[in-house]
Amino acid sequence: MSGRNVNIYLQDENYQKIERLIKERKVSRLMNQLVEEWDKKEKQQNKEEMRKKLIEEYKESIKNRSPGEKQALRAMEEASLEDVFTALNKKENEQNK
Repeated sequence: MSGRNVNIYLQDENYQKIERLIKERKVSRLMNQLVEEWDKKEKQQNKEEMRKKLIEEYKESIKNRSPGEKQALRAMEEASLEDVFTALNKKENEQNK
């Protein structure tokens, strides 16, 4: 496994919280876990923000449609969004394996 050395600054109270890990030489493992958790959280937030943005843009785009068009689009919306999110979740699960 390849990696990089990094110097970090910790406040005294945070240093004291991990001092035992430092003595056991487990800081690298802790930092890697923290970065992986942070990255996963960021990706999930970005995904949710994109989903909300797409929904808002879609709602804005159908405001000037006829009632019949709106009803047809809503029916397609339910099926399409479910298919899209199922596909996205499947792809994400495959990447996480």
